[in-house]
Amino acid sequence: MKLGCILPVHNEEQNIPLLYERLCDVVRRLNVEYEFLFVNDGSTDGTMEQLFILHALDPHIRILDLSRNF
Repeated sequence: MKLGCILPVHNEEQNIPLLYERLCDVVRRLNVEYEFLFVNDGSTDGTMEQLFILHALDPHIRILDLSRNF
């Protein structure tokens, strides 16, 4: 089984690492394949930088960057 999580984020720079760690704890216990799709909804802080860091460390991370807040 594969689990996909779609996570909309907007100006969540400080929360991204904590959210990621908590999600990873859950999927490790479930022992399933997973993918996290973070949808950046036009953030103006360092949210995208945090997502790029996670993406570089974990191939299960996908990023969709919207051009503005919808």
